[in-house]
Amino acid sequence: FLDLLSISFVTRFGKKPMHLFGTIGTLFFLGGGIISLWIIGEKIYHSLNQLEIRGVTEQPLFYLALLAMIIGTQLFLTGFLAEMISRSSWNKNDYIVEKTIEGSVPEEL
Repeated sequence: FLDLLSISFVTRFGKKPMHLFGTIGTLFFLGGGIISLWIIGEKIYHSLNQLEIRGVTEQPLFYLALLAMIIGTQLFLTGFLAEMISRSSWNKNDYIVEKTIEGSVPEEL
């Protein structure tokens, strides 16, 4: 199963790894940002209505949001670095030619 998964990954994202890692990283980062905004909004709501206020760092959700944002950033940067490595590859201009049309290739080559 893992071999099939790795072959599927290489064929889909071999030339464009940023499509996978960038998308997942962006989703993680946005999810962590939304959770952070929720925590901040909840704290503002509680302070305006004179309700009991919990410290932000006392909530486990804060650490989940922080973790999601860090993982999202790392995944995005991994995709960016992989994209730069794949673009500087020595065989990036190798193409598989299925068929040629006669007379279309100059004789000098």
